[in-house]
Amino acid sequence: MATVNLLSFPTPEFADCPKCATSIKLHDPEGSEYCACPNCKSFLRFNRNTATVQKQLQPIAEKPILPLGAEGVLMGFPFKVIAYLEKKEKNTVYRWKEYLLYNYDKGHASLAEFNGHWNFIVGKNWEPDLENVSSTTTEATFRGTDYRIFNKYTPTTLALIGELDWDVLADQPKTYEYIAPPHIISKANGASGKSKAEYFLGEYIKPEVIADAFKIDPVFFPEKDGVGATQPSPHYIKFDTLARLTMLGIVLMLIIHWIITIFKPERELVNSDYNIVFDKGPATTDSSGSITWNMGTYEFKPFVTSSFEQPDHSSALEIEVGSNVDNNWLETTVVLVNETTNETWEVTKGVEYYHGYEGGESWSEGSRQESIILSEIPRGKYHLNVYSASGDPFQTSLHITVRSNITLWRNILLTIFVLVLYPIYNYYRMNSYEKKRWMNSDYSPFDND
Repeated sequence: MATVNLLSFPTPEFADCPKCATSIKLHDPEGSEYCACPNCKSFLRFNRNTATVQKQLQPIAEKPILPLGAEGVLMGFPFKVIAYLEKKEKNTVYRWKEYLLYNYDKGHASLAEFNGHWNFIVGKNWEPDLENVSSTTTEATFRGTDYRIFNKYTPTTLALIGELDWDVLADQPKTYEYIAPPHIISKANGASGKSKAEYFLGEYIKPEVIADAFKIDPVFFPEKDGVGATQPSPHYIKFDTLARLTMLGIVLMLIIHWIITIFKPERELVNSDYNIVFDKGPATTDSSGSITWNMGTYEFKPFVTSSFEQPDHSSALEIEVGSNVDNNWLETTVVLVNETTNETWEVTKGVEYYHGYEGGESWSEGSRQESIILSEIPRGKYHLNVYSASGDPFQTSLHITVRSNITLWRNILLTIFVLVLYPIYNYYRMNSYEKKRWMNSDYSPFDND
């Protein structure tokens, strides 16, 4: 076991390789049971100050970025690099690198690098609560956070340099990885011959942080390839903030509207039925000068409503027209007239309603009433000039309602639409980012071709 509960790093000691007599520097001489000879690549085990050769190692494929013996302060704790390992997933081509870190108070932690993405990983010596992880084959829960399965594999060690306190070459646990970025829970079944599963907690860490901790030029770190399994999504952070701000903005807008309706309630200015009288159809003059009336469009005599007051400084008016049309139509042109300034606003609206019975079923379409909205109508005395036409000359009535201070839901909905546009865009980017993350997993929640 690693030497712990110390106040500083222990004094390094040297041991001779029994195969080539190379002097090997051990940074934790009391806690390291295994090491690799940097000269002859022998994997050695220490027993009562005697070193024996266990296996022959392959040479490492790449020079480690963090040299053995390098010291630095990472995550607020002093560490020393005591081993570098090159690993792969059994029966696949996936490879990664791990750096074993030693802290004189708590023991070992590690840095794992895959495709330029780094994770800082600790065990229960750092996080005793890892004993309380609950897991299935598809998910894990730790401290109230749910983790989703990302990978299942068996790790094997290809090459290493440095010292350890366990036989890493014989250690090939069935490993489950569950993610909740920026964290990862690793479950190792059968690690180091143990019958009980061991859990490890990892956290995504930027290479710039590691470089600064160990005083290494960031240029030596590999470039990132794709999206890391635990790499935090910048779009998630932005979307979460935008979603909260957007919801706050919508709520504030609705509250302001509610307050306005209290001080400026909706008013009904006109609510009357009017008799309409058929005048004549449109005239057509032929080549002989004879006048005929086109049957099909019938005009009604125009009329003027009683005067009414719009008492507010400025208001939106809703003019609603309705008629008991039956399998026919009625079109009404309404001219709003300011009796003081003679300023006018003209709008036209039609109502139509058709119904019938076809194929054993009844049907209907259209509506017997429609509304028109005029915005920013100033305070004043008004009346309506009304002009109607229909396809039915026997139409006799027209109902008109005028309301002020109405709610312009169109404007409210348009504002909400504009407010949610950017969050929706960020949600799309966040979703695309997550799809890239899960491309490296056999357990993606997204549909893949």
